[in-house]
Amino acid sequence: LERLLGVAKNFGLVTKEYAERGEKVLEAQATELAKLRRERITPKPDIQKALSELGTSVLQKPISFAELMRRNEISYSSLSSLGYELNTDPEVYEPVEIAVKYEGYIGRQSELIQLAKKMENILLPDAFDFSLVKGLSREEKEKLSSLRPRTLGQASRISGVNPSGIQALAIYLKSREDLAREN
Repeated sequence: LERLLGVAKNFGLVTKEYAERGEKVLEAQATELAKLRRERITPKPDIQKALSELGTSVLQKPISFAELMRRNEISYSSLSSLGYELNTDPEVYEPVEIAVKYEGYIGRQSELIQLAKKMENILLPDAFDFSLVKGLSREEKEKLSSLRPRTLGQASRISGVNPSGIQALAIYLKSREDLAREN
C-alpha cells in the first residue's frame, strides 16, 4: 500500500474513495508507529513478571514499546498484557509490526544500497595498473586487468572479485587521491 498507492492514484488505477481510504490507513500506520516509538515501558515488578511469562528477558531500564517488540518473543498483540493500548485494525497493526521487527535489517540493506550507488560514482583511471594494488589476489588482478571495469561498482560485480578485493582497491584509490591532494 505504502509503495504503490501514489503510483496507482496518479495513473487512475484506483477510485478516489479507495485512495482516500488508503491514505487514512497509511496515516494510521504512521501514527501507530510513532506511538510505539514514543511510549515507554519501565521495569516495574508487574511488568517484569509479565515479560517472564512471555518468555523474554526482564528489563534493565525503561525502553520504548518498539524496542521491546524487536525481541523475537514479543508480538504486537502481546503488548496488551504489558499495558499498551492496541490498534485492532489488521491493516494498521500488521504492517507496523513488520516494520518494527525488520527495521534493523531494512536499515542495513538501505546502507548497502547507498554504498553500491556511491561505488558506481568512483571512477577507475583508464590505464589503471591493478597489479599495484596489494590485497588483490592474482586471479582478481587478472580478471580486473582483462575486463577493465570503469567504476568500482562494476568491479564489484565481476565474478571472482571478492568484497575484500574491492575494499583493497577502494583503499588504494583513496590513498592515491590523498597523495595527489598533498602534492
